[in-house]
Amino acid sequence: TVTGQAAMVETVGGTLSEIVDERRIQELPLNGRDPLQLQLLLPGVVTGPTSTAMWQQPGISVNGLRGISNNYMLDSGDNNDVLGGTAAIVPNPDALEEFTVQTSNFSAEYGRNMGAVINAVTKSGTNRFRGSAYDFIRNDAMDAKQFFAIQKGMLRRSQHGTTLGGPIAHDRMFFFVAYEGLRLRQGESRSGLIVPTAAERLGDFSQSAVKPKDPATCPNSICTATTGSFFPNHQIPRDRMDPAILKFMDTMIPLPNAAGGRHIYNAPLTKDGWQVMGRIDSELTEKQRLFGRIFYDSNSLVNTNGLPILHSEVAYVTWNAAVNHTHILSSRLVNAFQFTYSETDLDRGPLPVGDRLNFQKFGVNVPLATKDTENTLVPLYRGGVSGMWSMNQDAWEPDDRPAVQFKNDTSFTRGGHVLKFGGEYRWSANNRTAGNCNDPCFNFNGQYSTSPLGDFILGRANSVEQFS
Repeated sequence: TVTGQAAMVETVGGTLSEIVDERRIQELPLNGRDPLQLQLLLPGVVTGPTSTAMWQQPGISVNGLRGISNNYMLDSGDNNDVLGGTAAIVPNPDALEEFTVQTSNFSAEYGRNMGAVINAVTKSGTNRFRGSAYDFIRNDAMDAKQFFAIQKGMLRRSQHGTTLGGPIAHDRMFFFVAYEGLRLRQGESRSGLIVPTAAERLGDFSQSAVKPKDPATCPNSICTATTGSFFPNHQIPRDRMDPAILKFMDTMIPLPNAAGGRHIYNAPLTKDGWQVMGRIDSELTEKQRLFGRIFYDSNSLVNTNGLPILHSEVAYVTWNAAVNHTHILSSRLVNAFQFTYSETDLDRGPLPVGDRLNFQKFGVNVPLATKDTENTLVPLYRGGVSGMWSMNQDAWEPDDRPAVQFKNDTSFTRGGHVLKFGGEYRWSANNRTAGNCNDPCFNFNGQYSTSPLGDFILGRANSVEQFS
């Protein structure tokens, strides 16, 4: 039996690094089966930027550097999200052999960033067939209701997959394939939404904590704590209320169901995804080795935005393909050439409300986002009322992030000395189109009546933005 063990002390160079091996990847608990969580067990590593609707993976901060300063690699090839500076694709634990985190004093071949270098290595086939099948299931059967929630949130999560590896030609060529699928249905309890009461929707603020003043009684129609008069009986007259706002409230804004004007609800979230990897390793000759690997990941997330009626979809498709040729030219000279191509495609945007309900249908006199009647955008809702709600729907944003890498490394050994030299060409792009506020973004802060809700009902926005 032949066994191998990593040296406890680095005797060749001064690099500070840690290898997270297969045993730790398989046996340590991972929330969501994300092996990169194990980075946080290493000295000097803390959480960095979180995942957003613009990039998929959370980042890390190493030795106090920015969370976008790291270099992620997959099988020694480029694996960086061009926009977020995080890992573009993460193999599931059953497809991963190990990963190495170098945090300081790494050699010149690992350029690009000042932070850590994280290199994940995928599994390869052997002379024996091996495989696995699994299904990790979580649900809310044993969960308790959250303290502020009205009802228990739903949780249905299934991560299932299989792997298979073995020989194509004994001692010469091997294969390994892996698949994982994800299905998630979740309800997150939200208790911070403040909405108008039934009386306030009729203009009656007599029981409200913040009572609006009449802008008609204030200089330049802008009231302050010391200027202007309150509406008679703290009641906004019906003919002063904006009819488009009234329609908007009836359709979009729920009534309170808890004390303090709060509306507590479970915000649904759904996610479906799958990833597949295929790898072939070949011993071309006694001195030449070749491997090729392709990784594909696709997932779609539908989330709830600032109001219960608003939803958006964030969909990613990510590719990473690599080919590596290693040639032992002599007992002292080894050359390795690698080509890597990766691409992340993001398709993000709002989902329609009803029959594509927009501001024009409420009676707001604003132009459409585009005059092209054959290529209309889904209406977007952003903006809000200070201290009550912010709609904050994810804007339409198709995004294409390709990257190409060629690199060559040559190692020469003479006596007790090792000389390593090489070069790298890397090209990447972020082809991004954004539709922020293509429909008007209205904000109300109480500038006119001293009450944000009063300004809203009067139809007096402190800011309006709309872009083409």
